[in-house]
Amino acid sequence: MILSNPAKRAILSVITPIPRDKWFEVAAITFGTTTIAGMVATATGFVNPADDWHPTNNPVKPLSAFFFPSLVEEVFRRGALLPHSILNVPTRSIIFSACTPVLAIQVISHPIAAKTLWPRGKGIFDDPRFLLLATIVLGAATMSFIVSGGSAWAAAVTHGLPVALWRDFFNGEARLAGKSHHQ
Repeated sequence: MILSNPAKRAILSVITPIPRDKWFEVAAITFGTTTIAGMVATATGFVNPADDWHPTNNPVKPLSAFFFPSLVEEVFRRGALLPHSILNVPTRSIIFSACTPVLAIQVISHPIAAKTLWPRGKGIFDDPRFLLLATIVLGAATMSFIVSGGSAWAAAVTHGLPVALWRDFFNGEARLAGKSHHQ
């Protein structure tokens, strides 16, 4: 069976580990972005840390954020659509010209999903504050993907930490379920 280039790239992104010498960069991108996203979420009123702090009782649940939505989205968006270092060595201009539309597609897919496949996201995924936060987090996931040489795992770490914090510690799950009226 002949695989298409997007399928090859997606598979390569899953089997590409985060290189040992890139863990620090991925961690710095992840923690820096999570901090910035937290500050923006607080400044815009998307999250009120004092009122929204409701940590999950299930210690395993936050780990699930690293697989879905994070790893799944990273494999099918960045993994399948961006150049992979094993298939070619892209120049900076190719990387940035490819990254911009992929980032735009991923951010725009949230309000579309809320109206079609993921109705739980309605009212959240089309909130301009959420879309700003998604742009910050997903832009950083793109950076982790690039610095790691095309590892979807690196992008999933950067994507997953802020998702887990919001969803499982700062009332995001309740908001998605319509059980919170936080504005």
